[in-house]
Amino acid sequence: MSVGYSQPVNQRYYKLKSQEQADQKKLKVAEQYADSSLLVATNSNNYDSLIDAYQLLLIVHEAKKDWQKSLSDSKMILSYRDSSLQLKQRAASDELKIKQRQDNASYADEFSALRTMIAVLEQDKNASRANMYVVLSALSALTFIAVIIFIRKRRHISRLTQLIQIESHRFQSFKGTLSDLLASHLKASLSTFENLNKSLAHQLPKMSKQESLEFLKRLQLTASDLRFKMYNVVQWIEYQADTNDFNPVDIESKTLIRQIVDKARDEISHKSLVVDLFMPQGQVIFADCKMIETVLDNLLSNAIRYTSPGGTITFFAGRKDGLITLGIKDTGSGISQENISKVLAISDVSRVDLNGKGIGLALTKELIGRNGGRLYIESSEAGSTFSFSLPEGKALK
Repeated sequence: MSVGYSQPVNQRYYKLKSQEQADQKKLKVAEQYADSSLLVATNSNNYDSLIDAYQLLLIVHEAKKDWQKSLSDSKMILSYRDSSLQLKQRAASDELKIKQRQDNASYADEFSALRTMIAVLEQDKNASRANMYVVLSALSALTFIAVIIFIRKRRHISRLTQLIQIESHRFQSFKGTLSDLLASHLKASLSTFENLNKSLAHQLPKMSKQESLEFLKRLQLTASDLRFKMYNVVQWIEYQADTNDFNPVDIESKTLIRQIVDKARDEISHKSLVVDLFMPQGQVIFADCKMIETVLDNLLSNAIRYTSPGGTITFFAGRKDGLITLGIKDTGSGISQENISKVLAISDVSRVDLNGKGIGLALTKELIGRNGGRLYIESSEAGSTFSFSLPEGKALK
């Protein structure tokens, strides 16, 4: 199938078609529709449309496991967001200048009216003393009102300027943090993956079957590690793009965890892991569903990665004092107390340096905090336990 221009040039149409094809695992066709969406966005010269188009391409490239293109898409999203912010800043600055000109004209009219009134009153200066008192009172009142109006306008303009500076600082901080993340957590994995591919191409003809299988296992582990890091970086970008996007709802915890486990069923089966759910039906938490899904995805992915084949992963839950505690326990290799302390002390995801193991946990800690909870970690040679508490929700009908 080819994506031509017989269809209406409509970015929403191409986006829906790309998502439909991606859901059907027709990734090549999905990428063609995404490219058409980018072409329409480029012709529109609209930054929001371009960001939307590259986000669509990012989804398709992640599904295809084309991490080089995924990284390029993330950079383009960042670049167009930077340009969009600069455009908005210029527009805000122009609006402020227009507002100042309008205010100056308004002040000039007001003071002109005052001067006219004063001139009229001066012509009647020989009138009675009572009239003079009226003139002075009126002049004082008008002057006071003019000063109050002027002060309020200046304060309003000052507040707008401060807001623009705050948003600019926040974006620059976000931009720097993202650059650090890409450099410190993805560049090394991409290089390792590329070197393994090159080595495989050169050495495959000389390898035995067993050596080939071992090499392919290393390549698969590296690809899995890269996918896991890329997923967490992309999730962090999405949550940082709108820190005010927080929509808590009532969620039945056991149903949500079953959905998370079902999504990872292939990985669980591949390692012959046992997953147990020791939690009552009907326990409801009050939290942002998307954020808690990301938290549980990360915790389960960590448990699968570091639990040996044939091991056990256990979900558990409890209720006390209006709080619901959710947790996951594995029989993996465990985490050192030093690294546990580092994860719990992290306040900036870009500063994570735990040999690649801390990115997802740092994001998990941040999202739990946004929902009013706190992450707890216990670990030994027999495995690790991660738990957190959230407000109890209302029982679902």
